[in-house]
Amino acid sequence: NCTLICALLTSNFLSAGPSRVRLNTCTLRNLSKTMPADSADGMWSVRRRIDLKEDSMKHTEEQIIAAENRLHIVIPMVYREFMLADHAMEFDDGILYDIEAIAERYVTLGFSESAPELIPIGNDNGDYELVMKSGSKTTRFGFLEQGSIGTAEPQHLQNFIKWYESGHLFSQEKKEKIDWSAKVKVVLKKCPEDKVRTIMKIRKAFQLETPAAQLLSAVENTPFVLTEKLTAIVAKKIIEQEQLQSWVEIRF
Repeated sequence: NCTLICALLTSNFLSAGPSRVRLNTCTLRNLSKTMPADSADGMWSVRRRIDLKEDSMKHTEEQIIAAENRLHIVIPMVYREFMLADHAMEFDDGILYDIEAIAERYVTLGFSESAPELIPIGNDNGDYELVMKSGSKTTRFGFLEQGSIGTAEPQHLQNFIKWYESGHLFSQEKKEKIDWSAKVKVVLKKCPEDKVRTIMKIRKAFQLETPAAQLLSAVENTPFVLTEKLTAIVAKKIIEQEQLQSWVEIRF
């Protein structure tokens, strides 16, 4: 197997010149099938180490639909059209996934179990995945640390098309890490118009022990801390699910 790999690398080196080794995805996948399991698992890191540069991938609508049906996801239309247009997908500072890579990473990184609503579409050549929410109308992507899949939300959301057309820089500022497992303050930031109904909804959603009468009195003096017992990720999900963004926010 090592001899075979060396031969292929040498052949590609001679055809592409000393400045760049060029291998296609099919070659790498075929190689991985002939390698031991532990070696095959490392093919993604191998691809990075040899500074792989590919020409545009070839996709078909049938391939995309098959992956969607298999994984029970919906590839966003903007990324679907991006793949079908055969754009270049590998760069010096990161990689965008073809449909087969999306399917592989969705399972191997644990999205299918821990965050089925998120679809990995790329990687920054490091620990961050570029992800989009499943759904045909999704237009934005964000960065999500691999170790936080299922426990954190994507950060630095931005429009995919604008990002790609403006230079597709993968080295976004990601130093400001948010600990979504930390407890936060859930704050009533302003008085609702339908005060009684909204306060009762908030009290039920967050399972507050504070008497309703006390909450109704407190809304006249916002901002008011409703609770400090919830983690950031739990509080955020409740706010979104109950559509309380107009009145409630979390503060770290």
